[in-house]
Amino acid sequence: MVQLDEPGEGFVLDAQRLLERELPELTHQHRASSVRRLERELASGSPICSMTMLRRRERDDVGYFIEYLPVPPMELVIRLESLPESAIENGKISLLKLLDLPLRGGISPTRAYPLELQDLIKAGVTKGSIEILGSPSLNVNLMAMISHRRLDYTFEFPVITEQYSRIAPLSEPLVSLPMAESQTLITAGLYCPRTAWGRTMAARIDAAARRLAQAPDILLTLYSVSQRAIYEQQLRDYFRARATVQFPGVEPPLQVDPPLTAAPSSTAP
Repeated sequence: MVQLDEPGEGFVLDAQRLLERELPELTHQHRASSVRRLERELASGSPICSMTMLRRRERDDVGYFIEYLPVPPMELVIRLESLPESAIENGKISLLKLLDLPLRGGISPTRAYPLELQDLIKAGVTKGSIEILGSPSLNVNLMAMISHRRLDYTFEFPVITEQYSRIAPLSEPLVSLPMAESQTLITAGLYCPRTAWGRTMAARIDAAARRLAQAPDILLTLYSVSQRAIYEQQLRDYFRARATVQFPGVEPPLQVDPPLTAAPSSTAP
């Protein structure tokens, strides 16, 4: 399986180990890869499966998607000192209100952002309060830019923010806050190429994922205490349903749109 930094290294590695225990008959070889490189390899039919990715329409064209785990929704990442109290409602930040403040947001052209945020992010890009940084071939470290005061905020999954805060030196502390407009869990999973080999592997991985979902307590340990406090019932409901959904089955509707497209900024990381 190929490891990705989406949606979070620690989360991914722990989830991968659980899945591999359910597939002892296979020889597992690990290789780190960028999302773009993996998408090219899937398109070429290379005998690899990803771990872990969000579902995207263009990825469905080149690979079989196997649902595995829900991911808590994206949150706003911002410097603690810049946190605008006026945009906070019941412990959640309102992106609609945030866009009216003199703060500079940043997003990546290679990332997929939840449907719930798409219209507001597009409005922010049009207005100039949110900037698209980098290019499909050049990733920028948005959280490092925030910490170094070159950007005010971005949007990220809490599992990534937690991992980054543990391993990266920060000039200034960052906080991750839920957004009022983004409250839906997003399903992450694996992709295998659209070949005979890929279909066989997808079916075997799907069976392993269903076995794990039948006893969800071990899967719940992948989530932080704070995440379980908020989402445990939703997670248990998901795993209860996932245990009965067999690949290829009736595929669920897509939950994440392709990334926003616009001319990338010339701002360097």
